[in-house]
Amino acid sequence: MASPIKQALIGSTAIGGLLIVLGIVAYVLTDFSSATALIPAIFGLLFLGLALGGPRAGKETPALYGLGVLAILAIAGSSRGIPDLLELLTGGSVDLPVAVAAQGAVILCSAFVVVLVARAVLATR
Repeated sequence: MASPIKQALIGSTAIGGLLIVLGIVAYVLTDFSSATALIPAIFGLLFLGLALGGPRAGKETPALYGLGVLAILAIAGSSRGIPDLLELLTGGSVDLPVAVAAQGAVILCSAFVVVLVARAVLATR
């Protein structure tokens, strides 16, 4: 079985790939009119870079902490969309449903990364 750090890096790699796909889909769904729809893809690239690049450079632990910080920043940056997300989830309407859904997905994915990182850090102490 893989170590908790490796599990966190593997999970973060998957989340990075998912966010890249999400950003591209959001960009397509907005008819290529909103470059901000690519923000999830940017976070995905950063997650992927840290999760894959850290071990290759022999820096698993710094990469792990970097993933945690990045995930917290992604949650903080997307949190302004929480009221609209709640409105959308309760059947209401919002001005930019694709953006709201993408922000919600970034929050959810990033929270998952925070949990993975926290588990890895606690397991290594």
